[in-house]
Amino acid sequence: MKGLLITLGAAAIAMSASFAVSAPAPFSYGYEADAVPESSSPSWARYYDGDYSASGGILTATTPGTHGGSDPGYLEFQQTGSWAPVGSGTTVEVRLKTISSNVNGWAGGMTIGIGSQFWPIYIGSSFITVAGGGTGDLATTTSDDFHILRFTTDESSGDLNLYLDGNTTAAKTWNSAGSGSNVLSFGVQSSSQAGGTIQWDYIRWTNDGAYAPVAVPEPAALSLLALGGLTMIRRRRA
Repeated sequence: MKGLLITLGAAAIAMSASFAVSAPAPFSYGYEADAVPESSSPSWARYYDGDYSASGGILTATTPGTHGGSDPGYLEFQQTGSWAPVGSGTTVEVRLKTISSNVNGWAGGMTIGIGSQFWPIYIGSSFITVAGGGTGDLATTTSDDFHILRFTTDESSGDLNLYLDGNTTAAKTWNSAGSGSNVLSFGVQSSSQAGGTIQWDYIRWTNDGAYAPVAVPEPAALSLLALGGLTMIRRRRA
């Protein structure tokens, strides 16, 4: 159940299914899609139009091609209150699946902003990019299943690294698109992204460091380590 989040080194924290203010290490905060973002904690501000629903721990967010007549369609949730970068790097991880894309190939996106650095992230069913990031698209499929995207930032260099599905090597590094403000948001943030659908499983973040994924030993390796330990114990007893 997503209302129960386990922090490494601590006991499970029992919470209402509609709220999630803790997340597994190294993250300080998490939105677990148990409630629509504007009703969850930490709080989010909702901007513009769109169709969204949270069910079974999944948020489905769709934007129409237009809203209010001829205006482009938007649906944006912006973090308010717990996004406070302190200069030591940030880490943002999401688990998502693209359901449909618009005529431009986009399903939605995110924005990460840290003072003088700003990264508008565009997500499609077959590629991800940072508008103005200077290093092109990353070809990757996000429509076949849910995928984990972890972004780490370096405020001094302006680099944004993307790690896919727990891989310890960055799949892509983009430059900052320019100056901005402290912001974490997701949904659809430009007319070119409107008309797509993304399912979001969770969004987790921390402002106290840039953390690449850590390699997890294979079960076979763990078994060998256990056997090795037993062998050492038997030798000592002999």
